[in-house]
Amino acid sequence: MTNEQVVKGQDVRVVRGRKIPLGVTGRVFWVGGPYFYTAWQNRHGGSGSYRVGITTAAGETFFVDVKNVEPVDLGQEQAQYEDDKAAYEAERPRNLG
Repeated sequence: MTNEQVVKGQDVRVVRGRKIPLGVTGRVFWVGGPYFYTAWQNRHGGSGSYRVGITTAAGETFFVDVKNVEPVDLGQEQAQYEDDKAAYEAERPRNLG
C-alpha cells in the first residue's frame, strides 16, 4: 500500500509487521511522511517510509508503516460474515431425533 492510498478516516487492517498484532483493525487518524523522523532514521539506517496512526474500536492507538496495512471495508466484512454463517447453518447436520 502506498501513502496515496491511505487517508484519514479510512478503516485499515494490519497485515505485516512484528510489533503490532496481525489482524488489528482500526481507523486512520494520522498520516505522516518521512519528514517527521528523517534525522533519526539517517543516524540509524532507516528507510524513511510513510507511517499511519490508527485507533481501534477498543480505544488502542498504534503507529505503523503504511506498507504494513491494507484498506478494509468493515461493512463488506460484516456481509461476508453473514453469508458464511448462513452457508454454515444450511450445511450443518440437524439432529431430527
